[in-house]
Amino acid sequence: MEEPHHHHHHPQQHQDPPKSPTASPASCTSSTCAKCGGPTAFRSPPQSSWPEMSPPPAYRPIRYPAINLPPNNSQAIILAPVPQSQKVPTISPPYNFQSPSKKIQNPDGIRHFHESDSGKNFLGFVVALSESIRRHKISDPCHESPTVKAILSILQTLMQWIEEIPPVQQAARYGNVSYRTWHNRLEENSESLMLQFLPDDFKSATVEIVPYFTDSFGNSSRIDYGTGHETNFAAWLYCLARMGIIKEEDYHAVVTRVFVNYLELMRKLQLVYCLEPAGSHGVWGLDDYHFLPFIFGSSQLIDHKYMKPKSIHNEDILENFSKEFMYLSCIAFIKKVKKGLFAEHSPLLDDISGVPNWNKVNSGLLKMYKAEVLGKVPIMQHFLFGWLIKCVTILPNGCLLVAALLGLVARLGLMLYWAKYMDEASDYRCWDELIPDALALIFRNLSLQEILTVIPRVCKSWGRAVSGPYCWQEIDIEEWSKSRQPHHLDRMLRMLIARSCGSLRKLSVTGISNNSIFSFLVEHAGSLRTLQVPRSEISDSIVEQIAGKLSTITFLDVSYCNKIGAQALETIGKHCKLLLVLYRNMELSSSADEFPLDDEAHAIAATMPKLKHLEIAYHLLIGKESVLKILSSCPELEFVNLTGCWDVKLDSNFLKEKFPKVRVLGPHLLEHYDMNDWGDYRSEYSDASEYFAWEIFSGDMGDYDNDGSFDEMWDLMQRLEELEFRFYEGIEDAELYGWPPSP
Repeated sequence: MEEPHHHHHHPQQHQDPPKSPTASPASCTSSTCAKCGGPTAFRSPPQSSWPEMSPPPAYRPIRYPAINLPPNNSQAIILAPVPQSQKVPTISPPYNFQSPSKKIQNPDGIRHFHESDSGKNFLGFVVALSESIRRHKISDPCHESPTVKAILSILQTLMQWIEEIPPVQQAARYGNVSYRTWHNRLEENSESLMLQFLPDDFKSATVEIVPYFTDSFGNSSRIDYGTGHETNFAAWLYCLARMGIIKEEDYHAVVTRVFVNYLELMRKLQLVYCLEPAGSHGVWGLDDYHFLPFIFGSSQLIDHKYMKPKSIHNEDILENFSKEFMYLSCIAFIKKVKKGLFAEHSPLLDDISGVPNWNKVNSGLLKMYKAEVLGKVPIMQHFLFGWLIKCVTILPNGCLLVAALLGLVARLGLMLYWAKYMDEASDYRCWDELIPDALALIFRNLSLQEILTVIPRVCKSWGRAVSGPYCWQEIDIEEWSKSRQPHHLDRMLRMLIARSCGSLRKLSVTGISNNSIFSFLVEHAGSLRTLQVPRSEISDSIVEQIAGKLSTITFLDVSYCNKIGAQALETIGKHCKLLLVLYRNMELSSSADEFPLDDEAHAIAATMPKLKHLEIAYHLLIGKESVLKILSSCPELEFVNLTGCWDVKLDSNFLKEKFPKVRVLGPHLLEHYDMNDWGDYRSEYSDASEYFAWEIFSGDMGDYDNDGSFDEMWDLMQRLEELEFRFYEGIEDAELYGWPPSP
């Protein structure tokens, strides 16, 4: 029996007493290396025994791994088929590139994505990349096309920017604010970087591929990075493959040249700017930041003659071969940045080292990637879908049949023909038989651009439907508004709010630039329930003037609104008696001296007793007493986000006794698990704090919103008034206004 290299933990073995390892006769005559498993001319040394003392205790984790809860989920992963590689279908003219947007909102959306052709093909592309480097070292020669060389040049440019933008001195452990400067430069130059290698036929594709690219390097708002951003880089490569710019013969170089350089760039960003792990699983995750290099690296080592999964514990192997094999490189990097026993800070990788061969490791990691990355709502709710990566629209059951019929007509390009036929045969016209509410429910699943530009051209009744209030009871233009000029945003808001005719129930927009437009929206939104206006330039004075008209609000997001303070919050609390959810997060880089944050906490405690959900992340000077005041004054409170509130130190036993139903996140930047599909709440005990036993709310774990380029067609407009619905008979002049071709 071969001597065990280290002790693996297995839940089913926790009740068994540890046994002393004893050498069998066979082990004494074995001629294999005890470290790497390779053949040797020397006899193996006899294994040690423990005649005079008890054996060392087997390692037992503090708690079971999160991925093993509940058991039936791990069983499902084990029994799931191994994903197979697929050939990427290339697109053909006419091209219909569009600004990608988020579509997935719940587990049903995840399931539909996995069952869709796009979902299967994207995962098949990842498998194909993995297979392309099977049994190959990083240094092995491969075909490098001009596209691959251009991408490598771009990555080197991004690397150089790190040298030009050094980190600033700050007290915070994570999140150096200089990263925002680096990321802003990335956003400003991304389109020009793409144009360096895009053929002329695909110049217009920047509107779709740039958002994937800019979101591949972390989030500038939260200064974090995780597997979701890494997946966006894979999606960007997949888009290039869909366009035929990256071909199958390039796959080897894409992994060993492009992805290896991307990995090097991300590690430098993580170290220089101290990027926070975005939704890390903590010690029970594979890695704080990455997943794909473990898949690619395990593929490299399949059928290796000497190196086995257990070889990761051999320091000589890591030192000599980490530059040739990505898996070993990842292990070496983890051991460099984390202290302590490997089995304690990386128990999952420690367990994997006990798998007998690399083929099983690779297969298991592929199944785990599908389940733990592509199968998690907190990650995939931020994944972007456009024309290259399509999303299956999810509608309520009552609308599925109608939506399927209308979608079929639309996608076959028959809408205009059918509308014209119905106009001619007016006795049989049926479009008006669909009530406007049903049409609005269907149109809500389209993008803003499609609702304003495509739907009005189908027929008059559809034009009337989108020009009336039915489609605008909920207005969510938060993503679109991030890249708009203030005057464009103001005019768009005025147009859409006017169309709502006072029936607006939800408004999500970022960056309102002045008090005037904020006053306008409140004046015309008497039915408003949800108001999300982060990063807006609104003042205490305007809030005092119009707060009385926000009495129906139940959800309010005024995060990063630096011109309002305790006075505005107190006014809101006095008038908005139905308020249940308040977001008042601050920028990590905001000067704490500018904001009397304890005053804000007192205003919340004094005027918002019905709050159930409160987020006040990065209120740097807020104190323990202020937080306790909020907890005691808001008896219905269920969740509080205190991330980055460094001066707040609470005792877990005290919290459990005094506020048993409150779940707290923060103040420290914890290693936490994003979310699982097994319930709305889950408990975690932080290794990073001595005061809290955390119960993390699973809903809003770490936005990683994409701040990239969006619907560029709006910038072509000379006057926003031209966005007003255009009736069917005037459609022949559409191209004069920059509209896309008719369907």
